[in-house]
Amino acid sequence: MAKEQADWQLKYKERVLESELMKSYRNFLLAQQTYQQTQSDFDHSLESMLDAYTRNFQRQHISMLEYLDFTDAYLNYKKNYWNTVKTYHNSIEELNYNVGIDIVNDSQ
Repeated sequence: MAKEQADWQLKYKERVLESELMKSYRNFLLAQQTYQQTQSDFDHSLESMLDAYTRNFQRQHISMLEYLDFTDAYLNYKKNYWNTVKTYHNSIEELNYNVGIDIVNDSQ
């Protein structure tokens, strides 16, 4: 009876571990996909647009309201971008931790 209970507990723990590994892997794949989608030329274009808006505001070609509206959108984009980067790196750490070795290199 004790052996059967020990076998059952071992199988239960194996299933829990397998479930955790699959969850970590799915989270990693989703975070990786989102991260790769943000790695585009859009970020460079947005930086160029910020420079252009700043110049136009300094030259008084646009109003303060237009400039503040753009900078608000810019800052929201940057906040979302860095949250995406954080989520991606956290998913790598979680996956590596659950596997027990570094299977994904976090050097990006």
